[in-house]
Formats: sequence, C-alpha cells, structure tokens
Amino acid sequence: MKFVENVVESKDDVESVSNGNLSFRGSQWHFPGFNEKRLIRTIDWKILPFLFAAYFLQFMDKVILNYANVMGIQHDLGMKGDDFSWAGTAFFIAYGLAEFPQGLSNSFSSHRL
Repeated sequence: MKFVENVVESKDDVESVSNGNLSFRGSQWHFPGFNEKRLIRTIDWKILPFLFAAYFLQFMDKVILNYANVMGIQHDLGMKGDDFSWAGTAFFIAYGLAEFPQGLSNSFSSHRL
C-alpha cells in the first residue's frame, strides 16, 4: 500500500487530495460508497436497543428495593428500626464507589482517539 503525505497550509489551497479510498475536497472528507442513511438505520436498530435495555436495568436496579419494601421485605427479613434505610444507603454508597472506576476508564479511552 502506497502512502502519500500532503502538507496543506490552508483549506483554500486544496481543491482535491486523494489517497485511494478516501478523498478530501475543500473542507470535507468524502468516502466512496458511504451511505449516511444506512449508518443511521444500523445505529437505530442495533445499538439503541442495547442502550434502552441498559437504561431500563439501571432504573430497575435503583427502584427495586422500594418495590420489595412495598411487598413486605422488612417483615420477611425481620428488619427493625433503621435497617431498611441502611440497606438503601449501602446500595447507593456501593453504586457511587463503582461509578468512579467506570468514569475513569471512559476518560482514558476517549484520549486514545
């Protein structure tokens, strides 16, 4: 594969630069055979259902303890006093601590681009 590097001082100096499959005209890159509508449709049908499922599970994860309380978890487990409040507090402390490594890994991956 042959690679040619072109140094361009300004966008006005370039009318067309090409290296085979990728071309640059004016201020835009052009990909032959690229169909934007097909890409959007692929994202809509393949990626968005996974995102929806992830957000739904996150929501259920946060509210399921409250539903369990309505169904009688305090009585079933013999909770007294502030036991139920501590269960909710423990969940959100663990959730907050788990957010830090996840956010940190996302910040490192975005710098690799």
